[in-house]
Amino acid sequence: MATKFGITTMAVLGLAGAAMAQDAPMFGGEEDQAYAQKVWQAMVEQNLAGEGAIMSFPYPGTISFNKIAAKH
Repeated sequence: MATKFGITTMAVLGLAGAAMAQDAPMFGGEEDQAYAQKVWQAMVEQNLAGEGAIMSFPYPGTISFNKIAAKH
């Protein structure tokens, strides 16, 4: 019984915390937002973000999946 109460209490408190976080003001002031805009623009100019961004490739690893599967 106590376990159910504890789990219910944690769930309710967790949801209340999430609801309050959504109502929080935007993070950072005007200076922070201006800096973020400059960083974003620099990333776009270097093709790291936005239209035409360079897409990375997944790490191929050192052992192929077929070699691992063959051992099992």
